[in-house]
Amino acid sequence: MAAVQPPPVPPMPPVAAVCTWVGDPHMPVAIPASHPLALGTAFLGWVAVVGAGPGAALVSLNTSQMLMAFGARLVCSKRPADLPAADKVTPLTLGLTGAAWTRILNEYLGSGLLAVAMSSRSELISRLSSIPLVNPQNLHITAADWQLGEDFSSAPGVPGTAATPAVPPTPAVGRRGQRGYRPPLPGAPATLAIQATGDARAVEDGHCLLGKSKRCAGQSIKLFAPRDFLCLA
Repeated sequence: MAAVQPPPVPPMPPVAAVCTWVGDPHMPVAIPASHPLALGTAFLGWVAVVGAGPGAALVSLNTSQMLMAFGARLVCSKRPADLPAADKVTPLTLGLTGAAWTRILNEYLGSGLLAVAMSSRSELISRLSSIPLVNPQNLHITAADWQLGEDFSSAPGVPGTAATPAVPPTPAVGRRGQRGYRPPLPGAPATLAIQATGDARAVEDGHCLLGKSKRCAGQSIKLFAPRDFLCLA
């Protein structure tokens, strides 16, 4: 008697991601609340989208949360046509289009992301790192994928600081109590040029993505450009 074959596993339905963050500094990315991706990763803390309009209910994560959860395998295209756009992006403005997130998430789903149950973000990241991708090119970020948020670096009242050289101490001149005496003056250490980086919330989000800042030539401090922290394809 022939063995009974288990029923075929139905294909994972595609997910459509939308960017609902016009005017929202946290740049949320939304997907349908009933989709298996939202249900299977509920531990990420998806938040219901208020006022989403008619149709299926939506849930969202901030862009920083999306990148922390699903960004480990994203790579920044090094094609000459794509690099100029990437160089204009900073961690404070970093955002991707809904079409880009749709392509990225469907690549994970089509590669079997939800074939194994997960209960934490660390398990999700481990799973994302281990699954073989059907089409790795879908995780390459091109010029058309960037959707930038507000650039706080040019906001009024948030100027950068110019570098200043060290000032050596000045010794005393003459003897105390005598005519012409000048007391010693302490020196001052050199200061670094600090690039304006915006409000504290945005800087905090940026450090969540990057983990560190970069000290560049000329004693200036700036945050990584995307092609420094997204792998070059």
